[in-house]
Amino acid sequence: DDDCITWTGNLRFAEKYPVDFFVTGTDFAQIGLDLKIFQPLKGVNLACAGQDLRQSFFTANQIFSYAATSPIRFVLIELPPYIFRYDAEKSFSVCAESFKYAKTLRGYQPETFNAKILNPLMPDTQKEIFSEVTEKQADVNFDELRSENNKSIQPADLAEWRELLRGLNKKLRFETLEQNLQIFEAYLKLCLSHGAIPIGVTLPVAPVLHDKIKEDMLTDFRNRIAQFERKYKFKNIDLFDLPLDYKNFSTLTCLNQTGTAAVGAELKSKLQELKIFSAQGNSKSSRGFSFGSNIDSDSEARKFSLI
Repeated sequence: DDDCITWTGNLRFAEKYPVDFFVTGTDFAQIGLDLKIFQPLKGVNLACAGQDLRQSFFTANQIFSYAATSPIRFVLIELPPYIFRYDAEKSFSVCAESFKYAKTLRGYQPETFNAKILNPLMPDTQKEIFSEVTEKQADVNFDELRSENNKSIQPADLAEWRELLRGLNKKLRFETLEQNLQIFEAYLKLCLSHGAIPIGVTLPVAPVLHDKIKEDMLTDFRNRIAQFERKYKFKNIDLFDLPLDYKNFSTLTCLNQTGTAAVGAELKSKLQELKIFSAQGNSKSSRGFSFGSNIDSDSEARKFSLI
């Protein structure tokens, strides 16, 4: 679909042209982040609906392989509270998306039964599309997609969503949790080994969904994030509890332009506290950033090859 073409165009853009930063994550970030708040820094949004940590990691690995002559300054990693419990290939509604990553990212292969069954069913014409996409088809800020989603939640939608959310619960699969924790640690080390600061961001969702998120899952997520913050030069900007009403959202999870502006102002303020805009140049010591912890050496970071 058009979103896949645009995402692939953004990937090709980041492979061809120097950028200061890039974004990975779900459609929360694809639609809910306006990269204009980072100006004059240049970035590209590589978030996409249904993207999990493994797909984010392989995306980042590909961008870093093209950035040797123009180092990445920082990476913005969108982290919804359920992210450590989520595996896109185990979600039948989005597992076909793994085909896109398999055709565009070196080393990425579908792993689950669902993905392995669905991917061969793709028509040849669709398989050829990804090899034909160029940087000319990029929309690095997803401006068109954000414009298409610039609407507000209607009262009639809420009754339907409340019914759908009755059974919502991201079950804790310990195998998925352990794999995601390993992948996320590898992602942090990958960034740091290239002199890029990894910065997480947890975005707000519509109140009806916010109130449905179980407290134990949110607490577990925040505790695990805090462990990574203590261990690495990493900071997560947690905006999940930002008090936004329905006029700021187009769907349960996606901000409209009003919400994007509100979140953008808060995010920029937090980034200024980290001195993200005042950092001069890009170095292994990450000079200019005010938060701190131990940084693993490059050699140790390189121990984490593709998972």
